[in-house]
Amino acid sequence: MCYHRRMRPYPYGRDLESEASRQFQGTPASRLLLALALGRRSLTLHSAAFSPPLSREAALASLRRANRFGRRPSHTLDAP
Repeated sequence: MCYHRRMRPYPYGRDLESEASRQFQGTPASRLLLALALGRRSLTLHSAAFSPPLSREAALASLRRANRFGRRPSHTLDAP
């Protein structure tokens, strides 16, 4: 249970713990298979959002571009 600075019980901590334990059920292999299946499904949805639908490779390239778009270049890599 989480506590506030005045040491009163904070009721949301128990909810978070139960939610986290519910999400991490099963073996690591089954969780990995589920993550891969969700990734395939989201890639299919992303490619279907375009008209005409993108190929798998084009959808992956589009997602990679979108992922890099909001990032600033690192100054530490450019430093001598």
